[in-house]
Amino acid sequence: MQSCTNETRSRHSNKYAFSGKLICGNCGSKFRRKRWGQTEKYKKYVWICVNHANNGNEACDMKAVDEEKLKAAFVRSINKAIQDKDTFIKTMIENINNVLESRREDAELQEINTRLEELKEQMLNLVRLNLRSGLDSLIYDEEYQSLEQEMQELKQRKAAFDNTELIRDKALKKAEEMQRILSGRNELLKRFDEGLFTEMVEHIRIVSLVEVEFIYKTGLVIKEIL
Repeated sequence: MQSCTNETRSRHSNKYAFSGKLICGNCGSKFRRKRWGQTEKYKKYVWICVNHANNGNEACDMKAVDEEKLKAAFVRSINKAIQDKDTFIKTMIENINNVLESRREDAELQEINTRLEELKEQMLNLVRLNLRSGLDSLIYDEEYQSLEQEMQELKQRKAAFDNTELIRDKALKKAEEMQRILSGRNELLKRFDEGLFTEMVEHIRIVSLVEVEFIYKTGLVIKEIL
C-alpha cells in the first residue's frame, strides 16, 4: 500500500513541466503549482516557493511567479540559441572548460597535493633513519602507520577532484546531445515546447518576481526577464 502511495506522489510531482525544476534564489527551496482565480475567466497558474507558502514572509519573501511568463521566458531563451546555434554551443563548451579548470586550481586541491608530497618525504626520511639507526620497531611502526593513514585520507579527498576528466566527458556528451537537438530546429518556437524544455534545462533559478536564470544541462546559465 505504501509503495502505491509513493508511486502516486511521484507521478503527481512530475505532472507539470516545471515540477521539481524551479529553485528559489532566496532560500533554495523548490516551488509548487497553485491556481489563482475562482472562475475560468480569471484563473491563472502560479508557482510558489514551498518555504514561503509553508512558513510565510519571515522564512522567505519570494513572490509567486506566473507560469505563462515562465513559459514565455523559456521560448525567448531557446530562440536565442536556435538563432545562433554555433555561439550557443561554443559558450556551453567554454563554460564547461572554465568550471573544470577552476576545479583543477582549487586551493583545497593544491593544499592536498602539497601535504601529500610532504608525507612522502617524511615516510622516506623515516625509512632511511630506521635503516641507519635501527629505530625501536614499535615506535617505527606507529610513526609509519600514522603517516600512511593521513596519506590515505588525503588520497580519498583528492579522488573527488581527480574525476574532473570524467565530469568533463559527461558534460561534453550533454553538449553534443543539445547540439544535435538544436541542429534539427531551424524555425523559432512560437509557443512553449515541454519536451524541448525537459531535454535542455536542468533547473530554473527564480531570482526575483521579474528575473530568472535558466540553468541548462551543461551548467550554462542564461538570464531572462519575466
